[in-house]
Amino acid sequence: MKATDFSGTKCGQRFEKEYEDKFRDCLSFYFDHKIIFERFCYGEGACLVYSVSATMNENGDILYKSPINPIIDQTALPKKLTNFGSDILYFDESPKKWSLSYVYKTDKLNGYTSLKCLFKNLKL
Repeated sequence: MKATDFSGTKCGQRFEKEYEDKFRDCLSFYFDHKIIFERFCYGEGACLVYSVSATMNENGDILYKSPINPIIDQTALPKKLTNFGSDILYFDESPKKWSLSYVYKTDKLNGYTSLKCLFKNLKL
């Protein structure tokens, strides 16, 4: 199993965790094996709280870039993909599901421009 198995056929895909607490947690999988975990707050001041880059090994373990900023709640970070279905992922043996919420054609904020996504399969 690879991160690209969950990136879809375009630039990437975002999965959102079932509502829990006052945060919205998202995982985005991209065609180049990159994963980005993002935590957003809800409410009137909804904004990005933090994001962390990662990759996934063949066992489903998510490997975050070190060192991780101390303000990041490491208990919120999913550690291992334990089950998956059609457009649904489960992590760390938790019953909380992560559902497909968005398919990226491009994602300029994270460096996936139209040109990069267009030529993603070319080996230069």
